[in-house]
Amino acid sequence: MLIHTSTHKGTLYGAPVGGERRQVNLTYYSSLSRFTLRHRSFLVPILLALGICALLFVPFRLPAWLARWHALADDLENLGHPLVFAVFGVAIFRILRLRQMPPSPAPALVALLCTAALGGATEFVQSLVGRDGSWTDLLGDMLGCVCGVAWQLARESSVGGSGAGRVTSWRLVALASAAAAAAPLVWTSLAYIERAREAPVIWRADSALLQRFSHWESGRYPGLVIREPPADWRRLRWLIIDVSNLRDTPIVLNVRVHDRWHNDRQADRYNRGFMLAANESATYRIGVEEIRKAPQARSMDMSWIRGISVFVTTPDAIGSVRIRRVAVEP
Repeated sequence: MLIHTSTHKGTLYGAPVGGERRQVNLTYYSSLSRFTLRHRSFLVPILLALGICALLFVPFRLPAWLARWHALADDLENLGHPLVFAVFGVAIFRILRLRQMPPSPAPALVALLCTAALGGATEFVQSLVGRDGSWTDLLGDMLGCVCGVAWQLARESSVGGSGAGRVTSWRLVALASAAAAAAPLVWTSLAYIERAREAPVIWRADSALLQRFSHWESGRYPGLVIREPPADWRRLRWLIIDVSNLRDTPIVLNVRVHDRWHNDRQADRYNRGFMLAANESATYRIGVEEIRKAPQARSMDMSWIRGISVFVTTPDAIGSVRIRRVAVEP
């Protein structure tokens, strides 16, 4: 079919030969095209934000080989925060930079504000759905955004000829942010190396690295909690604890050991109390076989020991207890 067309003041006319003349407004199509291009640029950060929110409801399963290394797994999971929000911050920055040319700081500031808003919202939502919201995670989000945006500003300054000093400054900000985000993972890795070097010692009062796998519990049963000892005890024979009582009265020191199958009941773990005399230092040697037989309804899984606790039942006494060393020996 033959079409006759002519243009006049932004209007397209088309009429079939022998048919009725039709008019199509080019202004409509032009405005629609501009609308599409203007909003298409926001698609990437919107999709990223939706993806980040969706992760809140996706259960995270550790690979089998990583399940025994909880501290390492936690730090690897937490490293995802700065990585994801670095991409998110860069996407926001680059889109806004199309509208706010250098040297406007608006794109960088808006990227940081969007990261703070989205990161804070995700942590709040996590506290509502049974997962742990964390200020540390929010800090990781911000560090990732700062790293990504600073690196973009360094590239921008380099291309724009802003001077070597400014380029170097932005690169240093990016590298410092990346180093801060990666610091927990580096520290944990060094702690694993130190524990392997110190074996059979798994905890020592004067070693900051070995204390990475422990914390001091307060409350009703205050004491030392080693939440990730070496898991496999099948070739070990002794759990050794060096401790001192600085009080003028005796203290009952309690030792608890549990495995991965522990059901949080006292009858399903190893529990034993030791009388520590006044002003006494002692070394307790507990047989691994005794620990294995401790649960009433089963044998403890010595291939996967999950935790050790050394505590007292009188909260005021913990300040007088000095735990010097914990070791597991063959």
